[in-house]
Amino acid sequence: MILRRRLEYILEQAELVRGARVWRAKGAVWLQVRQRSGRFRFQAGAEAQQISHVVRLRANSQLRPGDRFRRGTQILWVHTVHDPDGRGRRLECFCEEGNPTQPNPTQSMPQESQPTGESTNG
Repeated sequence: MILRRRLEYILEQAELVRGARVWRAKGAVWLQVRQRSGRFRFQAGAEAQQISHVVRLRANSQLRPGDRFRRGTQILWVHTVHDPDGRGRRLECFCEEGNPTQPNPTQSMPQESQPTGESTNG
């Protein structure tokens, strides 16, 4: 079954604030969401659901892998972003559905560099 819908989502990007990951809204976007596959797995005695989607939208220079789309409690984690026809008008993304409390499955957030306090006096 293919589910197609055109819904408004909020594009969010992660930032580090005092060592904590904070999601900031970067604006509303209209998406065409199509479910591609679904999988159930058991992890630590609990059932986990993994659903993949293909998302199409107008070209957006702010969008990159690791971002997420949010609509209420539904989260679509962005794995890949590409221009299907090379014209720069539309983008196609491969996304994984999740929830707001789960960590980003697509990548880890870069860590802020911390001074070590060590000196190299000879």
